[in-house]
Amino acid sequence: MNRWLTRRWPVLHWPSVRGRGRADAGPLLLTAAVIAAVALLAGAAPVLLRAAADKAVQDTVRRAGNDSNVLVRANWERDDGPTGGRVRMPSLAEDLDNFRARATSALGPDLDAALLPPLAAVNGPILTITDGSVPRTFQFTYLAGDLGGPDVTWVAGSPPGPAVSDEYVETPYDGPPWPVQVGLSEVDAAALDLGPGDRIPVRDGQGRDKDVRVSGIYRPTDSADPAWRLAPALLRPVPGADGVGTTRFAGLLSRESLPDARLAVDEDQLRRAVHFAPVPDTLTWDGTAALASQVVKLKATSGSSGDREQSLKWESQLDIALRDARARNNAASTQAAVLLAGLLTATVLVLLLAADLLVRRRTPVLSAARQRGAALPDLGAELIIESTVVSLSAAAVGLALARAAAPGVSWTWAVPVVLAGALAGPAFGTLSRAEERRVGKEGRSRWSRDQ
Repeated sequence: MNRWLTRRWPVLHWPSVRGRGRADAGPLLLTAAVIAAVALLAGAAPVLLRAAADKAVQDTVRRAGNDSNVLVRANWERDDGPTGGRVRMPSLAEDLDNFRARATSALGPDLDAALLPPLAAVNGPILTITDGSVPRTFQFTYLAGDLGGPDVTWVAGSPPGPAVSDEYVETPYDGPPWPVQVGLSEVDAAALDLGPGDRIPVRDGQGRDKDVRVSGIYRPTDSADPAWRLAPALLRPVPGADGVGTTRFAGLLSRESLPDARLAVDEDQLRRAVHFAPVPDTLTWDGTAALASQVVKLKATSGSSGDREQSLKWESQLDIALRDARARNNAASTQAAVLLAGLLTATVLVLLLAADLLVRRRTPVLSAARQRGAALPDLGAELIIESTVVSLSAAAVGLALARAAAPGVSWTWAVPVVLAGALAGPAFGTLSRAEERRVGKEGRSRWSRDQ
């Protein structure tokens, strides 16, 4: 008991510490260089791999284009009139706004943060332009976001207006074609050789003529506005959109002409949808699983495509794109982790070997210290201080370089190397001196018995 109470703290002999450091500066610097190099790689590699994984996810979504949009559809309210005809619904644009708001509220907070503000698009059927010898098609489209449709400047004519001024109109199913006004871009108007007041000669797939009239010519304020991506034919003719050899043209509807567009075609031919485009720069590898799961849940809640009610019907390939990107990144990350683990294992073995060689090199010096009266705890403490200073300083330099080379630093993988560098030398040195002491005692005991 008295032995434990009287145990002292290790007594350090600083001249010996400094002398051993100067004598073995070469091996110690080599050990420090190895630790710094591996700390640099171990600190930067995981961060760079994570940044590469984020970039891969973002590139995958960008390449998917509109296929990565989260899309929701819903049927219109039926427009059957009391006398067997179809009723013009002046509030159709307001109904579309409500539909867009309802779709937005159905998104989860994580998914909402990863998507651009919603864009509502209403598309009519693909109509055939009857004049000319080249196959051409036409479609009228209405676009609206939270702040309205994309900005345009009317260079000729005026925006599309209502076909009638009456608040309530009912037209028979077999009546004459209902007129609808559209705007044409400068490029489309020049290609069709049409101007304000002209009628676009189009007919539907059943050979019925449609009364589509040009109200004005517009120029987009910003042709890079994301809304135009949903209907590029509103900016310029699009070759091949409806088959090889065809060219699609498009007319822009307004809030006032949207009700007329519904009466101009069959009841179920005017389709509405809300598009949520992802923001690729906000997507990260860590968030892909949660986002993909939310998209799957939305699609699972969709109503039937044949449902005549106004239930939400979700469509998207975003979850598939995210899962594919995650699978590829998982495979690459696993391979990189195996390589990094192998490198760290080899480095630890090299450090153990270097520590053993250094202890063998120091055998005369350490033996002299023992003969001078240095206890094993004193010698072990001196060796620990030396190796800890070398290992931590080298690791700090390596991690600092990693921070300069990468957007962040990961210190987890560097811990085994630092521990090996800090503990191997003191452990080998103390054990060798303890073994030397044991052998010396056994030799003296045999000598005493022989006497």
